[in-house]
Parts: sequence; C-alpha cells; structure tokens
Amino acid sequence: MQAHTDQAAPTFPALHFLVNHGNVLALLLALCPPCGALLFWANGGSSAFLIAGALGGMFLYLIMRSYVDLVRVIVDMLLPK
Repeated sequence: MQAHTDQAAPTFPALHFLVNHGNVLALLLALCPPCGALLFWANGGSSAFLIAGALGGMFLYLIMRSYVDLVRVIVDMLLPK
C-alpha cells in the first residue's frame, strides 16, 4: 500500500523574490552607505566619511551580489521545478 499525501510543495517566496529582483536590491542597498555619508558630510561632518561611505557601499554590493548568486544556485539546484 502506498502512502498518499495531499501537501503542496513549498513555494519559498523570499528565495524567488531574491532570484527575480536580487540585482536591483543589491544596488539599492549598496547606495545606502554613500548616501548616508553624503548626508553626514552635508551636515558638517568630516569628508573622510565620504571615502568610508564609498568603500562601504562597494563592499556591501559585493556581499549582496554574492548572496544573490548563492541563492540562485540553491534555487536552481535544489528546488523542484
């Protein structure tokens, strides 16, 4: 006798969102540190924060893009199509 289950396969909406919109999300998140540094500088802060904001934005973009690529590999290899 074969067991029958009526459960639907999980859909993982967060993973699919990252697969579809991950590049834009990575770019938008990477723009936050430079924009924050620019606002801080415009309000009288040190200009060193502009450099730190630019470097932080580049690093955040690299980290987010690698995360999005990792999610794409996971979705492509492990989730049923």
